Amino acid sequence: RTYAPTFAVQFMVAFLPAFLLAIFRKFFTLQAAAWAQHELQKWYFWFLLIYVVLGVVVGQDVAAFFAVLLENPLRVFATLERGLPMCTNLFMNYCLVAMYSNCVVLMRPFTVSSFIVLREIYEQEEARELSEPEDQSYEGIGSRSARTSIILTIALVNGGMGPLVALRPVAAGQVCLFACATFIVARCALGYLVLFAETKKADLGGAFWMTQLRHTFVAVLLFAVFMSALVARRAGATGPAVITSSCIP
Repeated sequence: RTYAPTFAVQFMVAFLPAFLLAIFRKFFTLQAAAWAQHELQKWYFWFLLIYVVLGVVVGQDVAAFFAVLLENPLRVFATLERGLPMCTNLFMNYCLVAMYSNCVVLMRPFTVSSFIVLREIYEQEEARELSEPEDQSYEGIGSRSARTSIILTIALVNGGMGPLVALRPVAAGQVCLFACATFIVARCALGYLVLFAETKKADLGGAFWMTQLRHTFVAVLLFAVFMSALVARRAGATGPAVITSSCIP
C-alpha cells in the first residue's frame, strides 16, 4: 500500500512518452528524426514538473487550491510551500522506484525477449539487428534526460527547504540521499548500456545537454521561490522574504 501510489504515478508517466513521441513525429515539422527526442525531453519535463513535483501537493485538496488561486494568485506559492514538505515520503518512494527501473533496464528484458522470439524465425545476427533498438519512447535520450532533471529538481527543492521545516528536516535529507543513490545507479546502469549494449544514436551537438541546463535553472528558480515563501511565513515579516527573493532573476 505504501508504494502503490508511487507505482501508479510511474506507470502513468511511463506510457506518456509514447503518445508524445507519436504526436511529434506526426504533426511537428522536424529537421531530423532525432529532434523528436529533443521535443520529448522539453515537453515531458514540464509534464513531470507539474504532475509529479507540484501535482502531488495540489492533489491533496484541489478545490482549496483553486479557491486560493482565484482569491489571491500570489498565495499559490505559499500554499505549495506548506504542502510540499508533507510529500517527502512519496518523493523518496519515487526515487526508489526510479532506481528499480534503472536496474530493470540494465537487464534489457524487452530487447532480450524480442531476440529470443526472432531467433526462432531469422538467423541469430539478423534477429539481433531486428530486436534493436530499445523502446525509444521511454528509454530514449529525451525521456531519460527529462526524468533525470526531475530527480534533480526533487532533490534541490526538498533538500534546500528541509532545514527550515521543523517537522521534516530528516525526511528532506533522506530525499537528497535517495536522489543521490538514484543518480549513482543511473550512472552505472546507463553508462554500461550506452557504451557496451545499446546501438549508437544520432548526436545533435549538445542540444540535450543545453536543455538539461535550462531545466536545472527552472529547478533553481522554483527552489528560490519556495524558499522566499517559506522565509516569509516563518519570519512573519516581508523584509527577510524580500532579501531572499533578490536571488530570483
